[in-house]
Amino acid sequence: MADDHSLLISGFSKILSSYGIKMIAKTTNPNEVAELYIESKPDVVLTDIKFGQDITGLDVVKNVIKIDPNAKIVVISQYDQIHNIKEAYSRGAKAFITKGCDEEHLISAIQSAA
Repeated sequence: MADDHSLLISGFSKILSSYGIKMIAKTTNPNEVAELYIESKPDVVLTDIKFGQDITGLDVVKNVIKIDPNAKIVVISQYDQIHNIKEAYSRGAKAFITKGCDEEHLISAIQSAA
């Protein structure tokens, strides 16, 4: 999982764990995602869309798909702007959810992507 807020990563990890899903790698730096993907080979990547840095979650999607065209990526955002949703899917994301969704929606998105 990649998100610029470590507290959110911890919260997501606890939620996922309660559903039997293990978070095997995490980072607050979007520049580390591609390397972590190669090292950990996750079933699904969860990435925020905005990081407050030069690279965005949309760039993360693009970079991971370059490494593995079959990568399963779920984009998580505070916002549900249609242009971001379309761009996420066009770059290779398998799902797009908002941070305001309920736990079941998060789990469903991850399971669908996997």
